[in-house]
Amino acid sequence: MRQALLLKRIGQVEQALPLFEQVGTVEALVELAKYAEHHQKDINRAITFTEQAIVLAERKETVLRQTSLTEMRALRHRMSRLERKRS
Repeated sequence: MRQALLLKRIGQVEQALPLFEQVGTVEALVELAKYAEHHQKDINRAITFTEQAIVLAERKETVLRQTSLTEMRALRHRMSRLERKRS
């Protein structure tokens, strides 16, 4: 994840994408959703990544009790915004 974020930071986003996909964390899925929304202009793909992030965060919360309330609010806010954008 660290290498993907570094690549993103230095402007090599396309090279970071496969790394985000490999990591598969909530944070990585959010990065993929951002890319799909802002660079590819693919709202449906952004929604798919966000849905996956929400499912993963809920699973993490159930199993480990580690998902923060702030993280879930941010994911749900992102989903609401994307759904409005799609309409």
